[in-house]
Amino acid sequence: PSGLEFTRRDQTNTDGSFDILDVLPGAYILVGIDHGWEVNWRDPATLRRFLMKGLPLDLTAPGDRKETVEAQAP
Repeated sequence: PSGLEFTRRDQTNTDGSFDILDVLPGAYILVGIDHGWEVNWRDPATLRRFLMKGLPLDLTAPGDRKETVEAQAP
């Protein structure tokens, strides 16, 4: 977590899906958290717990992606 440049948060669509637009090319970790608005994102130890179970993504090639992520409990 200390190497992360920024954290982007979003809320699901009504069907539980996400549309994340305008993502710059790069390496990411995709994480789904059930009731995640209650999570302290500024605490590296808290964030590390979720990142370790996240989905690594390499978005260097342009195009649409569809990924499935299991939501983690806070």
